[in-house]
Amino acid sequence: MELESRDLGYFAEAVRIAALLEDGFALADVADVPSAWQTIDGSLSFMGWIVELRDGRRVYLRYSVDEAGSGLPQDVRLQALAPGEPPATGDIPVAWFEPLHVKLVVCSGRWLRSKAVVG
Repeated sequence: MELESRDLGYFAEAVRIAALLEDGFALADVADVPSAWQTIDGSLSFMGWIVELRDGRRVYLRYSVDEAGSGLPQDVRLQALAPGEPPATGDIPVAWFEPLHVKLVVCSGRWLRSKAVVG
């Protein structure tokens, strides 16, 4: 079974980059992704995920990309969160949702059975 980008959307790319940051993590470290948001402003897409890690940490992962330009990530940020602490979303108005497409892949371990290298 091949893991495809549509299975995780931008989450997989954000985690790949987050793994390179101080206090970062890999996909294998993710226990759950209980909530997320996404908004679009012209060609810029902004996303954020609350990520619960297997080591007990809880982090906010924020990602933005210019989809009309290079298509390369513009910004990836991590914020450590205490239990119940809301993330700082800045001036961007967001509507949180449960990212079932990400949860299905990450929580089921489907990515473990994939031939693709993710995180």
